[in-house]
Amino acid sequence: MSFKPWKSLLLTAVTLGAGATAATAQDVAAAQKAIELERYNEARGLLRNASTPEANFELGRLYQMRDLDDSAAIYFNKAAGATPFGQVAAGRAALVKGQTDAAATSFDAAAKATKNKDAKVLTMIAQAYGESDVKNIDKALTVRACLQGAGRNVLLRWAVP
Repeated sequence: MSFKPWKSLLLTAVTLGAGATAATAQDVAAAQKAIELERYNEARGLLRNASTPEANFELGRLYQMRDLDDSAAIYFNKAAGATPFGQVAAGRAALVKGQTDAAATSFDAAAKATKNKDAKVLTMIAQAYGESDVKNIDKALTVRACLQGAGRNVLLRWAVP
């Protein structure tokens, strides 16, 4: 067995990359908790250096809660993509701008992509309606009914007035 100097370098790079990904996921989870506790500066500090779509989505939520709609739309658009998660982010960006029809289209596309069976996506849609300035409790309750119809008894604190 011969010594290959590139192996240790490759192993180090892979280890550091995995550690950075885990740290980013922990930062997003900690930031979500800080947002729930209304510690907005702490959450922004945790998310500022992360560049994942999830971090951008949470920054959009943070700015939306602080009534900084332009900043919220920017970060929601950064998180937008072709995945159901990205479609929900695009819908939230439209909702922040007051474009309810475009938001409904994006949310419907995300729900159809998951066949109304992904509880996380449906919860994010209900949360979007509950947290927006354009309060549409009927839409949020419709999404909640879809969640319960799928056999998931989920309490959405954002959908209850």
